[in-house]
Amino acid sequence: MDITCKQILKEYRDRCYINSILAEASHTYYNTINNIIIFPTILGSSVLTCLNSSNIDNDQIKYINISINGIITIILAITTQYKLYDRINLFKAHQVKFTKLNHTIEGYINTDKNISLDDVNILVSKYDALCEELLFDYPVHIKNKVIKKFGNTSITLPNSLALIGQLVITTQSV
Repeated sequence: MDITCKQILKEYRDRCYINSILAEASHTYYNTINNIIIFPTILGSSVLTCLNSSNIDNDQIKYINISINGIITIILAITTQYKLYDRINLFKAHQVKFTKLNHTIEGYINTDKNISLDDVNILVSKYDALCEELLFDYPVHIKNKVIKKFGNTSITLPNSLALIGQLVITTQSV
C-alpha cells in the first residue's frame, strides 16, 4: 500500500471515529432531553385519567383539564419544533454508519494488500456523503468536550471541529 494512501486512510479512520463519538453523544443528549420532556406528558395524562373518573365537581375538573391539556400541548409543540425525534434517530443512525465505515477503513489499513487511489477516493466519498446527510449540527458543548479530549492528540479531527477551538470573536468600537 502506498504510504500516502495509508496516511489518508488513517486520517479518515480518525475522522470516522470522532464523528461516531460525536453522533453517539448527541444521540444520548437529545434522547435524555426527550425523556425529561415526555415525562410530564405521561404524568399529566395519567392525572387527567384519574381526575375524569373521580367524583369531583365538573366545573373544577374542566379548569384542571384545560390547564393540564394546555401544558401537554406546549410540551408536544416544543418536541415537534426542535425535531427531537428526528435528531435522536439521525444521530443514532449516523453513529452506526460512521462506525461501520471506520471498521471498513481499518480493514484496508490492517491488510497488506495494495489499495488503489480509486479505492481511497471511494472511501472518502462515502465519508463525505455521511457528513452531507447530517441535517443537524452536533451540540457545541459536545464538540467542546471532544476537542478537549482529542484536540492535543495525534488523532485527526473532522472539519466540523476545525474552527471551534480557534474561533475568536472580537468587537471593535468605532
